[in-house]
Amino acid sequence: MLWKIITQGAIYSSATIDSTGNIIFASSDGYVYKLSETGRLIWKFKTGTETNSSPVLDETQ
Repeated sequence: MLWKIITQGAIYSSATIDSTGNIIFASSDGYVYKLSETGRLIWKFKTGTETNSSPVLDETQ
């Protein structure tokens, strides 16, 4: 393991990797997180509810 991040909830889904290598995943704490490939938090988005599914990206634009 190269690094880890602690969220306030469990992570049940697979992460998604964008075209630049950033990692996006959802947590049961009600946030979707985006991390750099080195594990640095880029942003987190409050969903308002527990999220247990994998994020889907549309990078066509």
